[in-house]
Amino acid sequence: MNSRFLTLALIPLGLLLSACAVATPVRSVGGGATGSATAVMAPRVPLKACLVRKRKSGRAEQFHFDSLSPAFTQLTELKDNCDILIAQDYNPHVYEFSDMADGRPLFTLTYSDLRWGKDQRNALMVADIKERLSPSGELFKSIKLHSAPPAVAAASSGGLSAADIERIAKAVQGAAPAAPASAASYPPSPSPRFNAADRPHDLAIIIGIESYSDIASKASYAERDADAFKAHVRALGVPERNIVLLKGSKAGKASLEKNIEAWLPRMVKADSRVYFYFSGHGAPDVKTGQAYLVPWDGDPNFLESTAYPVAKLYKKLGALPAKQVLVAMDSCFSGAGGRSVLASGARPLVGRIEIGIVPPTVTVLAASGSNEISGSLDEKGHGAFTYFLLEGLNAGKTTPKALNDYLTPRVQDEARRLNRDQTPQLQGGGGWSLR
Repeated sequence: MNSRFLTLALIPLGLLLSACAVATPVRSVGGGATGSATAVMAPRVPLKACLVRKRKSGRAEQFHFDSLSPAFTQLTELKDNCDILIAQDYNPHVYEFSDMADGRPLFTLTYSDLRWGKDQRNALMVADIKERLSPSGELFKSIKLHSAPPAVAAASSGGLSAADIERIAKAVQGAAPAAPASAASYPPSPSPRFNAADRPHDLAIIIGIESYSDIASKASYAERDADAFKAHVRALGVPERNIVLLKGSKAGKASLEKNIEAWLPRMVKADSRVYFYFSGHGAPDVKTGQAYLVPWDGDPNFLESTAYPVAKLYKKLGALPAKQVLVAMDSCFSGAGGRSVLASGARPLVGRIEIGIVPPTVTVLAASGSNEISGSLDEKGHGAFTYFLLEGLNAGKTTPKALNDYLTPRVQDEARRLNRDQTPQLQGGGGWSLR
């Protein structure tokens, strides 16, 4: 087999000057001895995917996709000399690709190394690796492995010795991934361009969880989403004293239960409009298909005991003696990535996500369909759904249906720009006015 061999080394920045730096170990597909990741760039070789996920404990978990579920795009032959196609996944996992015939490791990548392929609607692709090689045959690429320290990847067609690794590490000390942009780096969040009179009995619970206690993947911009939604709910007439804002570690399961099941029933009146907003990770129970909101201390492996069922949320909100309830969720429940997470070793669910029955007084605006992922607008520093929801309010869209009609084509357009699908959903009556 005519192949191009590239040796990949991952060097933690904290060990850049170590003369003993070696490649990050990954297990071989056959489950044999640990070895260094080796890239084989072979044209038209069918591949299967092997997912290697590094958890906070440092233990590596490995999952094979011999026959992919419909949530993943079937891997095809390599289109060109240096194209690699992989299954869709938004979580910042580490991927090892193996030769179908003998299980030899081919390449190890993280999500940050990948981009959407124009012709692969549900596939991620790294295109033309050789164009990223320097004239000397070395490849410099900044990557991030979960919550591990940033690392620098270096590759050479002739292989790398320990001395080579040390030399390259010293040369690229400034090539580490940039720190996450501060809030000041983003454009200002949409500000309310309206101001309704106070409605003393209206209530709001607003939740934004970006970083989790034991989940490596972030729900990017979720806390900015929550802050911006609060400003707009305040402009809709909800008094400050009637708004509960839960962000980060303040949004644990106990806090969600207390505010949904105790505070709301105690505060609600017959003329109340209630707003419930959630920006963060959702997750499906892989056995039952039930959808869950994942609190800050939630565990995708133990959803029943650590997360909040969406069906239960609807039931609790529907039991309130309120005039109307609006639920807005910038989350997703497929387990395919984006603002959703999945139990270890499980595959995304397709066509059997149980969201729950929406009661008559409850209207739901959801960021995406049950088998889709909810994405973000990096240039805006917000979830796409939340950004256009707020823009819709500022454009004078005063009913849930009008808001959904406004934001849906805009969210779809942004998703298509990234070669994926995201279609916001409206459930329940959408004709009542928010003002």
